[in-house]
Amino acid sequence: MNSNETCILTINGGSSSIKFALFEAGDLLRRILEGGIERIGLPEATFEELMIARSVIRVLGLG
Repeated sequence: MNSNETCILTINGGSSSIKFALFEAGDLLRRILEGGIERIGLPEATFEELMIARSVIRVLGLG
């Protein structure tokens, strides 16, 4: 992906979670990043990030 390409960010918020995904827009949509925050407001809350294009997975405890 280069800086000239159009991307679409999707965000889905629930009562205790937020999920997101970033898509590269072209002839087809290609998901390049996804993640979320789960169990918001609880000590065991986590942030998860998955970078599809470069195979990076990161999980952080937030509590």
